Amino acid sequence: FELFELFRSDADQNFEALGQAIAAGDLPTIEGTAHSLKSALANIGAAEVSAFCLELERAGRERNTAYDFSE
Repeated sequence: FELFELFRSDADQNFEALGQAIAAGDLPTIEGTAHSLKSALANIGAAEVSAFCLELERAGRERNTAYDFSE
């Protein structure tokens, strides 16, 4: 329960930052924010969403402007 509360306290802010970074095409911020979310989501057992964040992180790291971030 405590782990989930820790996640929840940062999740809204991180998801908001990720959405803004995607809208702005800010690949370094996408990479960093997706990385943080990926780890936090894995810790609470949200494997599918964590895997999606891994995809976003990789696209950001590779500066892949062809990645469809709208999925």
